[in-house]
Parts: sequence; C-alpha cells; structure tokens
Amino acid sequence: MPNKPNERVLYRLDTILESIQFIEEICQKCGGVDSALSDRHTYRPAIMMHLIAIQEQFQKIQKEDGLDSIKAISKYNLQGIYDTRNEIAHNYERLKIPQMTTTISYDLPQLKAEIKSITQDFEGKTPQEKLSRMIKNYNANKDIFYEETRLRKENAILELYGKLKNDSIEIDSNDLKIIQSISNRNTQNDSSNIDEPDSSDDDTPPPPSQGQGTRHKR
Repeated sequence: MPNKPNERVLYRLDTILESIQFIEEICQKCGGVDSALSDRHTYRPAIMMHLIAIQEQFQKIQKEDGLDSIKAISKYNLQGIYDTRNEIAHNYERLKIPQMTTTISYDLPQLKAEIKSITQDFEGKTPQEKLSRMIKNYNANKDIFYEETRLRKENAILELYGKLKNDSIEIDSNDLKIIQSISNRNTQNDSSNIDEPDSSDDDTPPPPSQGQGTRHKR
C-alpha cells in the first residue's frame, strides 16, 4: 500500500496542476495546441518552460520523498514527462511538434486526472483546512499566475471565506491577513474601473468666480 503524501508532496503536486492549467490556458487563448506551438516567440517557449517545471517538481518529489506516495501516477506518464523535458533541453530547435501536441493533448490530461486522484482526499477534511491550502498555493504562486488564473484563485478564496464567515467559523489569523490583502486589491481594481466624468466634454459654462456677477447682453 503506498504511503500517504505529506504536505510537501501535496504542495508540489498542486504546483504541477498549476503548470498544467497554465498550458491549458495558453492553448485556449491561442485557439488550440497547434496554434500555440506555432508561436515560436511567446507561447511555445512558455509552454516548454511549464513542461520543464512539471518534470522538475517530480524530480524534487523523487529526491525528497521517493515516488512511493504517488504510485497512482503511471510510470508511462512519468517517463513521458522526463523524455519531454530532455527533448526540450537538448533538441529545442528541432522539436517534433506532433510529439509535443500529443503530450499536451493526451498525456497531460491523463497526468492531471492521476494527480487529482491523489490530492482530492487531502484537500482538507474541514472547510478551514481547504481554505488554508488554497491560500498557501495562491500565496506561493501569485506572482507568476496569469491574470485570469490569479483572479479565479482570488474569487474562489473569497467565496469560501464568505461561506465560513456566514457560518461564524473561525479563520486562521495568518490566512485572514492574506484574505484582507486580496479583498483590498479587488476593491482597488473595482474603483479604478469606474469611469470618471470627462470635464473636457462638458458644455456647461463654469460658474462665475467669487465677486464676479453674471454678464448680461445690452
């Protein structure tokens, strides 16, 4: 029976899921995997970096804890990630795009499902624990999130916090500080999106200055 993954392994698995999510968002933004990989200047390098990041997280899990706690992930998918990383690192200019397309379209969804089969039982036994894990992952990755991902994470955190608050459930003080910073940021963004009236388009004449009467035509 495999060992249960510890918090460090769970965090690394969450990070892998985030990298997969980034790749999915890039491909969706470009209208498909082939279109994303065709962009040699921006999107292809971004995808390749996330694929390398995925392999590096698995390598850290193996070095720190061994792979016993993630036996639900098939050896085929693990080997595929290692092979993909080596291909990117040593043969970047002659990458086989069809092979990369297969990895992204078929292998990553399988890998994502296998990881979720491990993490779903450890998302938190209580709503407070789930909120803490969400905040921990957000705080560690907020500076590298795409804007859409960051907003989605923030909204999910605020939504769960609102439910806990309505139920008068106590929240960890450190989590509250981060929640407050998220709330403040969202409030500032909402305020900045409010259009100020453009005085240059206002045809209303200015009021007379103090001590100056209204001028009448003779």
